[in-house]
Amino acid sequence: MASVFQHSRRSARGGVKRSTTWTAQVRIGDRLARLPAFKDKAASAEFARRVERLAAVRASGEMPDSAMIRWVESQSSATRARLARLGLLSGISLAAGESIEAHISAYETVLTERGRTAKHVKLIATRIRAAVEACGFRRLSEVSATRISRYLADRRRGTNDEPGISAQTSNHILTALKGFCLWLTRERRLSENPLASLSAMNVATDRRRERRALDRDEVSRLLSAARSGAVRHGLTGEQRYWAYRIALETGLRAGEVRSLTARSFMLAGDEPCLTVEAADSKRRRKDVLPLRSDTARELIEYLRGKLPNVRAIPLRTHARTAAMLADDLATARAHWIGEAASAADREKRERSSFLAASDDAGRVVDFHALRHSFVSSLARAGVHPKLAQTLARHSTVELTLGRYTHSTMGELRGALDSLPAATGRELESVRATGTLDAVAHDPRGSAHTPAHTNRVRSEGTGGDGVQCDAGDGSRRDDAKPTGKTAHSRAASCTKLNAPERIRTSDLRFRKPLLYPAELRAQ
Repeated sequence: MASVFQHSRRSARGGVKRSTTWTAQVRIGDRLARLPAFKDKAASAEFARRVERLAAVRASGEMPDSAMIRWVESQSSATRARLARLGLLSGISLAAGESIEAHISAYETVLTERGRTAKHVKLIATRIRAAVEACGFRRLSEVSATRISRYLADRRRGTNDEPGISAQTSNHILTALKGFCLWLTRERRLSENPLASLSAMNVATDRRRERRALDRDEVSRLLSAARSGAVRHGLTGEQRYWAYRIALETGLRAGEVRSLTARSFMLAGDEPCLTVEAADSKRRRKDVLPLRSDTARELIEYLRGKLPNVRAIPLRTHARTAAMLADDLATARAHWIGEAASAADREKRERSSFLAASDDAGRVVDFHALRHSFVSSLARAGVHPKLAQTLARHSTVELTLGRYTHSTMGELRGALDSLPAATGRELESVRATGTLDAVAHDPRGSAHTPAHTNRVRSEGTGGDGVQCDAGDGSRRDDAKPTGKTAHSRAASCTKLNAPERIRTSDLRFRKPLLYPAELRAQ
């Protein structure tokens, strides 16, 4: 039975002097253990009872529950050290005695061993350390979802000296913190994930950086301006030209383009391609991407004389790459404006967003926007979404179509123009020519011209377009019925299946998928 007492000793004057703190006495196995407790007797008694329950759990071989582990984690390092010497602590409780910085350092090592790049590991660790320092966490038991949520809200709100972060950046920080806590839980350093209840924000409501895709004319002018331009940001015009062109034709990211060497290209044969090694690919897989034949022929000349392991296109950092593209866009735009035939045309071009690094809606063109342009070009060319997903190396087709495919107003208007007009004029015209029944029963659901209706009638159908069995296995065409509607006349031919009740036997119309549209129109 756990108990508490105060140490006492005789003073020099012969009196009894009691200790200001209580001592907990607990039986652990066949021995009595004494641990210093608190100045309050009730708190000391509760401490003794918890130690006794912890000893009983450890003696039975069971794992302590989450409440007991949290209690152990909340104790001082000296108390945990005494409990560890008594054999009462599990791995979770022992880990709680380490500083949170030690756990972050261990997490960095694990990420590195998993093959993450040094840049990615540093970014994750920086985000975790910034949140831990801002919240004042020193031990794992102090990590709180409420304080992390408040920290992210303060970062989004910003201050007078520092602008607020976007919802996307907030989600990136939360992902890093939740990944860290999940690792702690799996490694049994924490009893449960304290941030499991937090969820990401909807980035669509607060997107700070929206990219746009370049159209074909913008791409052509950008490549021309880059190729004929002078040295910028340490790259010649030819190097910048190939950086843009490869990104526009393969969808490679800036870091992946930077990683390419002369050995990365396989330009001989009927299937030219390039290879991005797993260490340089965002998804950590070796990617082999096809190249256009004309691109491969030009690359042979560009790579001639280059050493196999030397970078083919020595791009700079992300910020330098964005500035480089912005400069080339500005040059191409200046040339385009200078080609204006009149003052009015020049003023109109200056107001437009053509070749602008940022348009009126705030959408920007950076190096990653070239990847958006690549995927959007695939969509405009009618490439199957699954093939586009494979070429873009996306995990889901929703990402390919939703995030990276951009539509222009002209394309949207063209899609609307392909729909039949909703004015009702077609229906009026067929009603005036007496071919309303042909429209109503057309299996393709569209209005036909009178010429089409007459051709259908000449190919073996009656006035109502229904063929019936004469009873002897032959087919006959009934005259236009009197006193019956076309619907009741068709319903009387119960021996015919659905395909035989079609108005025509012409396979161009009965099986339209077998014939191109231009043949059906003949």
